[in-house]
Amino acid sequence: MGRGSRPAWRLRLSWARPLGRLVRRLGRFVGKQWHQSAWVAEGRFLAEGILWDVARRWPGLGVRNRRRRVGSGDEGPVRRLSALRFELAWVPMAHAQGLEIAHTATRLGVHVGTENLTRNQTVWSDAIHESVLVSAYPLALWLASSWWRLHWEPLLAPGAHVTLEWRKAHEMESAGFGFVWPRVLFASDGEAMQIWAVAARSRSKNRKAVRYLTGTEGPVSVPLTDFTQGVDDFLAATVWRLKVRTRLYGDSTLRTLWDDLRGDRADPRRAQWRRCEAELGFPIGQCPNGLMDKALALQDVMGPAVSELLPVYGKAAGLAFVPLEALSGTPGIAGRPMDPRAPKTRTAPQGASWAQAALMAHEVRAAIGLAAGPLEDKVLYDLLGVPKDAKPHATLGPAARAAVAIPGIRDEYRILIREGDRPTQRFAWARLFADFLLPEAARGPWLASTDLMTWRQKYQRALAAELLCPIEALKAYLNGNTSPAGVDLAARDFGVPIEIVEAVLSYNGILSSRVRFGEPKTGFPYYQGRFASEFAWLPGGKGVSTIK
Repeated sequence: MGRGSRPAWRLRLSWARPLGRLVRRLGRFVGKQWHQSAWVAEGRFLAEGILWDVARRWPGLGVRNRRRRVGSGDEGPVRRLSALRFELAWVPMAHAQGLEIAHTATRLGVHVGTENLTRNQTVWSDAIHESVLVSAYPLALWLASSWWRLHWEPLLAPGAHVTLEWRKAHEMESAGFGFVWPRVLFASDGEAMQIWAVAARSRSKNRKAVRYLTGTEGPVSVPLTDFTQGVDDFLAATVWRLKVRTRLYGDSTLRTLWDDLRGDRADPRRAQWRRCEAELGFPIGQCPNGLMDKALALQDVMGPAVSELLPVYGKAAGLAFVPLEALSGTPGIAGRPMDPRAPKTRTAPQGASWAQAALMAHEVRAAIGLAAGPLEDKVLYDLLGVPKDAKPHATLGPAARAAVAIPGIRDEYRILIREGDRPTQRFAWARLFADFLLPEAARGPWLASTDLMTWRQKYQRALAAELLCPIEALKAYLNGNTSPAGVDLAARDFGVPIEIVEAVLSYNGILSSRVRFGEPKTGFPYYQGRFASEFAWLPGGKGVSTIK
């Protein structure tokens, strides 16, 4: 046999890329939205499963085409891990509640990066399983019906009551249908999806048939686009399975939800309606039309800032639209914020990154000639353009849910700040200044500061913390003394709340974020029926991992 010949039994995986190109070309021929096509998603799952199984069973195949992870010791083919993926292996299910359940029975694996959230142990054996036997139909129903709220309804403010309706829209256990689902929570910050997973206790009194073993310490953050793609692929594959296995495809509730979802997303006006509906805390189609008209009218006035205000004045707050609408007529403090940095040296913020916010804060300090040390009140008010003869004071009561800056004429703003002590108010002023530094296309005409967990609020808090209390100056001040007394003194001298000093130290690895108020180290961000005020409200803190 010649050197260039290839034995027939030694098949190589060189056909994988041409096959992928062929599938993509066929998809483009079908339509512009080919990536949302059900048969393409099903084919993707099938092709990936075949390739992975072949490579695992016959590792000698495709030696020349295989790349290895450097230093990992992994001799298998390298696959690009998406941030979120659902692995399906369809199996027959004889006894089921209906045809939809029976024909979508599967060994399901839910993976976030390298974490397998469906790793489990059953009561019938001590063996560890990487996937769980369920039906994809209930999970697909839940994901399709909760799609808008999962994407655009953020975690509520610390201390807010956790309603059963909110949990049904964000916890995977709500998929129901008698199956034991993993305890997984999804909550978006507008830029990334934060995912919590809780492992079952080994000695729990309420032991279930399946015990899930994977838990995350704090939230795992994945890009929202990756989450969307993973969910879309799973929904499309499930819909296609129903279509090829049953005659109920046309009458399926899932098919109706999937078609409506794609139609809403394809129409910008309907998509905006659904987003506002979700931000107000309503399921699909349940928000009163009069309320939606008010929300859309506010959006025309406030711009992107309305997404920061609707959740705090929406359903969770008892639909307190009167105070929200009254903000426009509330008297405030006149100010004309300015960015002291030279235009060529300005860093554009890229999402809720503490490092990016800290860099911008250091640029501002360098521009005003203050490299280290506390920031005086006068300098802070000068950054906000408040007149020297004015005495900044609170213009909203302590029960107000947001601080805002309303645009006027000639780049002037009318600033409304909530009541509080001096450190709290200094931090509130610094947050509005941080919001002003955002590009106008991202922040819109209004500036808004709330207690929510959105990327915009996280960015504000991070920049304000580093502006008022930079880490290098803080380390020099503490000189290694991170005791409660030392933190209290630093907070007093830097003029910030104690929580801000703790947050800055926590992000920089000097102080553990786990020791606060006796709150749980792991689990969902609920504490005694309310949202816990942990460091999750600051971006990129310790215990918050990010998958890109």
